[in-house]
Amino acid sequence: MKKNFLLIGGKSWSIINFRGSLIKELIKSGYDVTAVASNANDEDIKKIKDLGANYINLDLDTNLVNIYSDIKYFFNLIKIIRELKPKIILSYTMKPIVYTGLALLFSKRTVYMPLITGLGNIFNTKNFFRLPLKYILIFLCKISLKKARVIIFQNKDNLESFKNLRIAHSVEYQIIEGSGVDIDYFEKADFREKNFSFLLISRLILDKGVIEYIEAAKKIKAQFSNVEFLLAGSEDHSNNSVDLNYIQKSCDQKIIKYLGFLRDVRPIIRDSHVYVLPSYHEGMPRSILEAMSMGRPIITTLVPGCKETVINNINGFLVPKANVDALVEKMVWFINNKKYVEKMGNESRNLVEQKFSNKIINLNFIKLLKKSV
Repeated sequence: MKKNFLLIGGKSWSIINFRGSLIKELIKSGYDVTAVASNANDEDIKKIKDLGANYINLDLDTNLVNIYSDIKYFFNLIKIIRELKPKIILSYTMKPIVYTGLALLFSKRTVYMPLITGLGNIFNTKNFFRLPLKYILIFLCKISLKKARVIIFQNKDNLESFKNLRIAHSVEYQIIEGSGVDIDYFEKADFREKNFSFLLISRLILDKGVIEYIEAAKKIKAQFSNVEFLLAGSEDHSNNSVDLNYIQKSCDQKIIKYLGFLRDVRPIIRDSHVYVLPSYHEGMPRSILEAMSMGRPIITTLVPGCKETVINNINGFLVPKANVDALVEKMVWFINNKKYVEKMGNESRNLVEQKFSNKIINLNFIKLLKKSV
């Protein structure tokens, strides 16, 4: 008899892009999978059903605090769990993790496995006015994760943060590095003959280092006229968002080319030479892994999640966060040492094949499920 498996995430596209291969493996292993997420269009729903899963759309704003919509989401989630009676629930992103855990406080039958994909800007904030939200979130995590069978982290630093905060300190912890990347879909790509280009794929939020990327681009454009800086990613409307007027001004000044949200990022990765993510914190940055899989060297920051993807001087460089000058230095190094770009890109591809392939990651998930159920 098949076991009901409930996969709860934020946006529907993340279910497809980040958990699609895991859904296939779960179904192969005998689970009946239902995915719950928000903002699905007809195409998204079809793609999820084509994976073999059922889908329930449940509206949720993952970036803003909206008491009315959050309460509505919570009670609808309780209703879904009661109707489906899942044997196992895997949830990810902070709001689904907390609300799922609260909904399961009085359930003894369901195995709950939250996946911490990063601690987000609230956990890391030092803004005085946002500290109350931080402490509320920590308190809710302590309550909602008490009944978790195992908490999955994508890097050791996030795990240590939870331990130091004594969040679910009596629960078993497990590290699985990322959601994995499909190395056949994100196949290695040759470098195109065009102007040397850097690429950042990110939501337009401050904590992703978007400002640092653009400010570095300004400095380099003053020295090298034939270098391009590409930026792709969705707009954001949270307190952590980058001012769209700043983005537009940077485009008007021909500092960057902003491409908006792209459902398929492969063409733009093919058009780039070096991938850059100056993030302040991550779980395990999927955009870096996709760029690595396509054979691109990386410049990223020496912070949790990011630092696990780069072997310094081998497949790229690690720089301090929020440091424009350090970013410029490594960008200029690549411009002046183009002969190393392909070599370091090959090292990126090798690292993904050895450590971050979705086949490896999904196998670790299935092993953990068998052990925990």
